[in-house]
Amino acid sequence: MWSCRRVRLAGGFLARHRRRVAVIGVAVVALVGGTAVAASRSGDEQVTTDCTQLAVNRNDPGGSEGLAEVVVVPADGEARLVTGDWVATEPSLSPDGREVVVVRAEGDYESSGPESTSLWVVGTDGGGERQLTDGPWDDQPAWSPDGSQVAYTEFDGQSARVLVVPADGGAPSVVAEDPGTPFTAPAWSPDGRRLAVIGHLDGEAYGAGFTLWTVEPDGSGLREHGSVGGARSLDWHPDGTLLLATGGGGVHLVDIAAGEARQVEVNVPLAAWSADGEEVFFIADNGDEPGSQWRLAAGHIEGDTLVRDRFVGRNLDYHIYPDFGIDAGRCAPGG
Repeated sequence: MWSCRRVRLAGGFLARHRRRVAVIGVAVVALVGGTAVAASRSGDEQVTTDCTQLAVNRNDPGGSEGLAEVVVVPADGEARLVTGDWVATEPSLSPDGREVVVVRAEGDYESSGPESTSLWVVGTDGGGERQLTDGPWDDQPAWSPDGSQVAYTEFDGQSARVLVVPADGGAPSVVAEDPGTPFTAPAWSPDGRRLAVIGHLDGEAYGAGFTLWTVEPDGSGLREHGSVGGARSLDWHPDGTLLLATGGGGVHLVDIAAGEARQVEVNVPLAAWSADGEEVFFIADNGDEPGSQWRLAAGHIEGDTLVRDRFVGRNLDYHIYPDFGIDAGRCAPGG
């Protein structure tokens, strides 16, 4: 077993909490509105092809014990395990669909959990793995729209900040840092000119004081926009006006200009826009036993509600953990 790490705001600082969970990667591939969809591994796959690929972390604690993995599905429809026997989470696809950056954990998973995390890049064909950052606690990578940089969160045990690093390697630079306001969960605007981040107000309890900020990639123009509930991740709509903020507070739709967030779903731990922004892919409660039966779903936002249009993939009894992620992107040319 290994322990998923949780980041919680308490007493004015971020504390890392670990709990023991049995994790296995399960891959489910299905047709979602003409999109090839992948979760982690399973022996039962339905494969389709298109120009979009979606990567999702899932686990099945009721099955054989194993490690969280990342699988991508290119246009040829063949599900490819790209992270081998690593513990890998939170994938972010490169804009050209050729590579994926993941959080790779190292350590003794039989005891206290990962001893460190760093960012690694691997080809969507499973080759060319390379280390991008040194850790010791790097998390939440997000590839820039032009493919030149990767933004990520760095923890130091007391606080958190957002940095960017050249996608081909090099020295990182700080984008958002304030000892009194830990910053996490970077998400690039579609034009690459801004990053949205979550600021955790000092002294607030977990689930409160989560605010949306934007900042330019060089660290200038830091601006607060408003509350985003208990969000852990952000995903920018392709039109540049809205964000999905997802986490312990469910899913919020955030109007960036107005600084307003409205909750559209309570019990969804992971969500991301489709490449065209017409749909939302998310992990949905199956309804039979809240919190234990989950499925990958596709839907749309109608007013103040995230409407589930259909389930996709295979129905499995599994759990979702905070370190897991979901991302959609282009397939590699010729893939």
